[in-house]
Amino acid sequence: MFKDVLIRHVAVSAVWSLLSFQTADAQDLTMHSRLPSIEVERFLPVHTEAMNPGPFEPQRRRTGVSQPFFIVGCDAYSLTWIERNRERLRELQAFGLVVEAADARAYHQLAALAEGLIIRPVAGDLIAQHLGIVRYPALITADGISP
Repeated sequence: MFKDVLIRHVAVSAVWSLLSFQTADAQDLTMHSRLPSIEVERFLPVHTEAMNPGPFEPQRRRTGVSQPFFIVGCDAYSLTWIERNRERLRELQAFGLVVEAADARAYHQLAALAEGLIIRPVAGDLIAQHLGIVRYPALITADGISP
């Protein structure tokens, strides 16, 4: 059990540092476009108390993120959103945080729809608190948060 808690902590810490909630310098952001391969089943199920799927109004504000990312779940609303926004997410080189996945089957269904986009399961409570968001799916860029 301690090992699983440690693995989750390391994964969340890695994602948090990857997000780098500070203004991007002239650093090479291409290093952020690849996340290491992991056994996602070790991080499932994943549940986030602070967010639920549903529509919300776009927020135009400086978020401080250096790499665009998106937040999704394995619900029908998120699956439709990923299909509609897949090409834009690719163009932005955005990676995804899956904040709600009941099991590996649901996660892999989402991964199949993502068609090569990098997605990883992570509890999103701290991210939701930091960004002040309660709904997903959401795209977070340096300039704002959009549905």
